[in-house]
Amino acid sequence: MIRFGALGLILVALIMTPLIDRLSVHMAGEPVRLALRPVDPRDLFRGDYVILNLAITTIRPDDLTGSWPEGLKVGDPVWVQLSKSEDGLVAKPVLIAANPPGEDGELWIQGTVDRVRGTDSGAPSLQLSYGLDAFFVPEGEGLAIETLDPEELALIILVDPRGKSLPYRLVKGDEVLLEDAGL
Repeated sequence: MIRFGALGLILVALIMTPLIDRLSVHMAGEPVRLALRPVDPRDLFRGDYVILNLAITTIRPDDLTGSWPEGLKVGDPVWVQLSKSEDGLVAKPVLIAANPPGEDGELWIQGTVDRVRGTDSGAPSLQLSYGLDAFFVPEGEGLAIETLDPEELALIILVDPRGKSLPYRLVKGDEVLLEDAGL
């Protein structure tokens, strides 16, 4: 009987761990607006969703104010420092670190290197993944969102002090189109 109880506790802990992680980002996360371009709104098995192509996914050394980490390769974790624009709306990358930043009070988002590419000038560009590539929508609304002007759309994410992030709202200008109900 004790074995079944212990097994039950282990199963509950395994189920609760991702939920607690999401909840901690919701509780401690800072809202950040990212520019995006939606694509492909339907998956037969998962329902309607919008694939998000974030503007911060591709980063070139010219985009940054700091140094470029040497020796990055596919699969490496990175931390990208974000700075909100002068109008306070869209955040842009300003620095990349190969190691987790300390408690410096800056806004950092954790990502993974998907590709390292050369550019015309010979300097590399990075293709990064942040785990923010899809936003699930109510059935039938994916196609309507795909037809909107991508220049007007943005994704509001929550980023906690560790750099963990999750999608929070899909917005058109100041209008909230969808909110994440993934808790």
